Amino acid sequence: MRSLKEIDQLIDEIADRHGLTAKELKSASRETFIVLTRKKCMQALRAEGYTYEAIGWIFNRHHTTVMYALGDIKK
Repeated sequence: MRSLKEIDQLIDEIADRHGLTAKELKSASRETFIVLTRKKCMQALRAEGYTYEAIGWIFNRHHTTVMYALGDIKK
């Protein structure tokens, strides 16, 4: 598992690759491009073994929102 600093770096890297900021990814924005990039971040964290609850805490979302987002990205 990564430290909070390392998690923030991961989110920053993914955000930078897509021309966004970490603040935008953690925001409540429902803009399609931001939502898709946020899902990629969630997917990367889940692949590293983080729980839905932990990912939800990082992005200020309910764990069921994270579950839905990750299920949606598989489609």
